Formats: sequence, C-alpha cells, structure tokens
Amino acid sequence: MQKILYYTVYGLLYAFSLLPLRLLYLFGDGIYFLIFHVVHYRRRVVWKNLTESFPEKKEQELRRIEKGFYHWFCDYLVESIKLFSISEEEIKRRMVFKETEIVDECVSSGQSCAIYLGHYCNWEWVTSLPFWISPKAHRFITRWKTRAWTRCSLPSANASTRCAFRWPIPSVG
Repeated sequence: MQKILYYTVYGLLYAFSLLPLRLLYLFGDGIYFLIFHVVHYRRRVVWKNLTESFPEKKEQELRRIEKGFYHWFCDYLVESIKLFSISEEEIKRRMVFKETEIVDECVSSGQSCAIYLGHYCNWEWVTSLPFWISPKAHRFITRWKTRAWTRCSLPSANASTRCAFRWPIPSVG
C-alpha cells in the first residue's frame, strides 16, 4: 500500500512539475490565498516571530513582511516541485554560480576547497552545482545512496554527482 501511495504521489508531482514555471507560480498564488486567507497556516507563529524580531516596525510594515513571506513560501514550494522535471538548461538559466573556476583550480592543484552559501531562496536548486564545476570536482559532492532520494534528484546529473531533493519519501524496496 505504501508503494502505491508513493508512486501515485510521485506521479502526480512529476506531472505537475512538467507545467511551465510561470504557470506553477500562478498555482503558487492560489496556494498563497488558501494558506494565508483560508487555512491561516502558522499565522500566529509567523506573526509572533515578526513582532519579536522587529519590535521597532509598525504593524503595517509587519503585515507587508508577513504577506511577502507567505508569497515567498508558496513560490518555494512550486520551485521545489519543478525539480522533478527541470532540464539542465533551464536550471542553469535560473540558478547561476559565479567564479566556479576557483573550485576547479583548487581541485586541479590538489588543494582543499569549501563552498559556503547563504541559505536564501530555494536551497534545493543548489543541486545544480555539478552543472557549473568540472567533473573532476564532482567527487567532493555528497552522494546519497537511497534509491528514493536518487529518484528525486536532478534528472541530468549522473549517479556520482546527485545531490538530494529533500522530501520525506518512504523507503521503496
């Protein structure tokens, strides 16, 4: 039963991910309306966090920030779903890493290399990093062994460079 549910949900999400991102953003706007105005998803928690983090801001400004957060959250959701089917060309157009030649130079000269990234916007799109660095540097990217996580990785990345799409997927045996 768990496999049936998994494949059903996966199939629906994959089919949904085939839609153009512009259309997915429109769906995101609909989700925003539902979770913000109808369901009130975690509104008290968000409001408490905003008032405690920005006590100097007026209520009107906090309301603007609150709505902006929920819009961002819904965009993040549909962008994460888009990972199921996004092509290498499209993700490279939307997620750009600059000065990646520094990583390649470090690896080529046998030096250690660490990449530090800010955690803002869609963190899952960082899985496109292998498209920007030389294949020689790929061995330093964490490999995920479970088949369920591998299925949700970027489709163009080979098995040695896949980074996980984080989604609680049941183990499929």
